[in-house]
Amino acid sequence: MNVLLISYYMAPDNTVAAQRATYWANHISKHDEDIKVDVVTATADSSKDYLPNTNNVYTVKNTNSGLLAKLFKNDKGASWLYDLQLFFNKTETVTYDAVILTGNPFLHFFIIKRLKAIHKCKIFLDYRDPFSRNERVVNNSLPNRMKRQVLKFIEYYFNSISDHIIVMNEFCAQLLCSCKDTTISIIDNGFDESELKKAIPHKLVDCDSKTFVYLGSFASDRNVNNLLRVFESSSDNLKLVHIGKEDKSVSEYPNTLAVGLVPYIEAQGYAKACDVGVVLASGKKFESTTKIFDYIGLNLPILIITKGQKETGNIHGLTKDYPMVWWATDNFEDIERVIKDILKALGQPNVEFDASEFSRQAGLRKLISILVA
Repeated sequence: MNVLLISYYMAPDNTVAAQRATYWANHISKHDEDIKVDVVTATADSSKDYLPNTNNVYTVKNTNSGLLAKLFKNDKGASWLYDLQLFFNKTETVTYDAVILTGNPFLHFFIIKRLKAIHKCKIFLDYRDPFSRNERVVNNSLPNRMKRQVLKFIEYYFNSISDHIIVMNEFCAQLLCSCKDTTISIIDNGFDESELKKAIPHKLVDCDSKTFVYLGSFASDRNVNNLLRVFESSSDNLKLVHIGKEDKSVSEYPNTLAVGLVPYIEAQGYAKACDVGVVLASGKKFESTTKIFDYIGLNLPILIITKGQKETGNIHGLTKDYPMVWWATDNFEDIERVIKDILKALGQPNVEFDASEFSRQAGLRKLISILVA
């Protein structure tokens, strides 16, 4: 079986957007030798050095060309579509039995009609995030409302051509725009079990400090300001270790140690040496974040700070059976109270937990089962 995986981001890109597709590319053939995988990506340095278990890796540069790019400047797939069309026009590949496209970005999904006509293949669309109905988008100006309506029609079009849709959770499935009875599967994120085992703990601070690690980037509805205010006022020696794209408004706090954007295995080494993992939630039900799986894989206590209602949505569904999780509303008083509870609990041994169902390997098994069905 020949499978083509199209992902804008791919290793060696260190962003979270590359992790899911990179894992699939590197492990599908390891789990089923009858499946051969080719990759098409916009990541310039991607190659078989980073994806050794693939047959071919094609890098297609985004030249920021094409009419669609002028209309949708915030979706890199809009301009990459133009380059993909040129690539498939001039490049002779094997005939594919299945094509997997993963987004965000999304607008390069327009290529599916051509691929289906050429290869007579099954099309699998992987929505890592909601596309046209992303509830975190709060700009309600008239131009943006009109744009979202256009994106809904586009999503209907994509899903009408696809054979199978993959989403992160049941709440994301409810946000899909699909008219026909397309098969939908849920494959959430996970921790990379092969890399996690190899990660070497790397402690950044002295042993007297209690370190809270945050993996990823911040946003207006996912900010850490109240937590850092609690750290500053506390008589305990509390530090935040931030691993991800540096945010100067955060790194300027004296209680913050900014590591920057580093490879996955290095990030897990820093996290493994910390005491607590931090999750910031906007309060939307569909939210899913890779860092939860990493913290569970590392057997770390987890602090979830939400702008919404505590213990709700997909994040609660993922963590409700995990024995070391605390929720706080995003305000100084509640975070301060919960931090005190966490510090008391840190004196006790961590509770062992079977995290295998939270691994990327578990999700990969689901993917392979739907590919070969």
